[in-house]
Amino acid sequence: MTLVKLTQAAQSRGAVCLDGSPGGYYFRQGASDKFVINFQGGGWCYNERECLDRSKTNLGSTNNLPATIGAPSAACSSDTNVNPDFYDSTMVFVPYCDGASYSGDNASPSNVGGTNIYFCGGRI
Repeated sequence: MTLVKLTQAAQSRGAVCLDGSPGGYYFRQGASDKFVINFQGGGWCYNERECLDRSKTNLGSTNNLPATIGAPSAACSSDTNVNPDFYDSTMVFVPYCDGASYSGDNASPSNVGGTNIYFCGGRI
C-alpha cells in the first residue's frame, strides 16, 4: 500500500494531525468495484501533555510514516486464503494521528510548552 498525504488545500482547511503534519492514508487499487476502508486504532490522549507527547510519534504525525506498507490487517489482505470476501477490493488504510478518533474540530491550535498541537482530526 502506498502513502498518500493530503494536499496543501486540505491542510489549509485544518486536515492535520496533532503535530500539524498533513493527514494521510495508504492506498492500494483493487480489481473489483468494492472498497475497504480501515481506520487504525490508537486510543485517545486525555490531556494536552499526553497529546504533545503523542504528537512526536506515528500516532500523532505522518512525518515519519513509511512510503509503503504491507497489508496492516487481514481486512486489507490481497491473499484469497486470508481475505476471501475482499481480497480484490480497493484498500484504504487511514493511520491514526489525531488523538481523538477523528472527532476534533478546533479552529486554532493549542500551545503546550511552546509547541502548537492541533485538535482537528474530524477534518481529516
